[in-house]
Amino acid sequence: MTARRFMLLATGLVLALTALPSAAQEYDAEASQDAWAASAIPGKAHAYLAEKTGDWDIVATMWMAPGAEPMVNTSTSHGEMILGGRFLQEHVTGETMGMPFEGLGLTGFDNTTHEVTSIWIDSMGTVMVVMTGLYEKFGEPMELFGDMVYTRK
Repeated sequence: MTARRFMLLATGLVLALTALPSAAQEYDAEASQDAWAASAIPGKAHAYLAEKTGDWDIVATMWMAPGAEPMVNTSTSHGEMILGGRFLQEHVTGETMGMPFEGLGLTGFDNTTHEVTSIWIDSMGTVMVVMTGLYEKFGEPMELFGDMVYTRK
């Protein structure tokens, strides 16, 4: 390495290191903690999730292919808000495709990103389905999207 390259590298390093203290001084720990505390309080979206609590009868109609006869499945769901009203936990039991069925769902709303995340697992497979979506208009239905792999090539 030439002396000139070394001097340029050393100068750049010194400039970078002298900028660090000023960046650290701009961080406001109290404001950061206040923002975190405010984002942790359940809000309107959590109240909407809370409307799904209780016991529900479910009738689901599925078509395995276009034009096929529909399959009607029945189940029950028990929903409750957990962790201080921050997450909706659902337990579903019933029958699907003539077999006993059990499923668990967990849905939450992130006040910081305004994103809903839902995780679903059930007795019909070993996959964990993760769905996400934005929820900006409180009181309107949520739209969640996710992928599920049925077979591996």
